[in-house]
Amino acid sequence: FIDDGEDQPEPTEVNEIIDFAVAKYKVNVNRIYITGFSLGGGATWDYAGASSANANRIAAIVPVAGFSQHSDNQGQIMGEADLPVCATHNNGAPTANVSRTLLYIDSINFYTPTPLAKATIFISGLHDEVITYAPTFEEHGRNLYEWMLQYQRANVALPVSLSAYKATAVGSAVSV
Repeated sequence: FIDDGEDQPEPTEVNEIIDFAVAKYKVNVNRIYITGFSLGGGATWDYAGASSANANRIAAIVPVAGFSQHSDNQGQIMGEADLPVCATHNNGAPTANVSRTLLYIDSINFYTPTPLAKATIFISGLHDEVITYAPTFEEHGRNLYEWMLQYQRANVALPVSLSAYKATAVGSAVSV
């Protein structure tokens, strides 16, 4: 939780949270996922669309009723990064209009990422899309957690500890 007097964390603040988690915990840096509801969903869109470095740092995003101002540049960044996106939104949500999510999905898919960004639109006039997080909610046979775990980045090799090695002279060369 970021309490800096603002309603929604900035992309730099999200990076700071990720950096902290990576430094303090055993985080698989190839499997970092971001999701959020309402303003948190907006922060999810804004982080991933802020730069190609951000979009390539994370394995997938799930913005839920994301309250964010769409820009085509953000869609291009996520689309060109082949960032897996699974967004959800209620069609009549009064707080965050569903058009925001649909604009993001269309602008990302304009760049034909693999996989294509997808959105699930629920029929409801409420701002309560948290059903997305229920393990019983499934789209195409997978719940949200199973959907995320099918994706990973290969940007960083995981650390390997060398436990033993042997060097042998072979003529004028060395074999390790």
